[in-house]
Amino acid sequence: MAVYTELDRHELTEITEDYGLVRLLSSSGIPSGSVNTNYLLETARGRHLLRVDEVKGELEVKRELDLLLFLRKHGFPCPQPLADRKGRYYRETGGKCFSVYRYYDGHVVPSERLTTGQLESIGRALADLHTICKSYKKGIDNRFSFERVAGVYGEPASGRTRARCTGGSKSKRDARTGAACRSAASFDIRASIPNAFRHRHSFPDAQALAS
Repeated sequence: MAVYTELDRHELTEITEDYGLVRLLSSSGIPSGSVNTNYLLETARGRHLLRVDEVKGELEVKRELDLLLFLRKHGFPCPQPLADRKGRYYRETGGKCFSVYRYYDGHVVPSERLTTGQLESIGRALADLHTICKSYKKGIDNRFSFERVAGVYGEPASGRTRARCTGGSKSKRDARTGAACRSAASFDIRASIPNAFRHRHSFPDAQALAS
């Protein structure tokens, strides 16, 4: 991955001051990640992470932050978004939303080195997440639903498109659409289970870290 949105020293200094972090000591773009741009900010008030959302629109960013704040309020260990001096949890730069979080030191544990105890801890954390979210009454649209992914590829979310996704079409366009839609279809299970929070991807920057 890469730093997709370049922010210069002046912009990062301004953001640091606006979020009450006093002074920017140094900054660096974080090359690893999934789809977003991340900067590590060394400030007079410690390390913080600045994230620029490269994909999500403003409404999706607002919903995600609202959920994070809800989870923090209920004691769940998750990223802690900071508010700027005007009480805003996100801002815009170049038409993209960005937010600032407290930085937590840690390292990624390779899957082959995960212990039974660590897996049990992750399982308990996920159970707590689902239990807490039972009282979260606001809905969040699934970005990976069949309809949305089909729309990205210019396909109507019709029965014919669904048939092509699961069939053996030989055209390049159908193959491309099919690969994307099959991924979406794996999450499109609303008809068979109750609507609830579910996990959609597994990226190193979105998973459990062990200190």
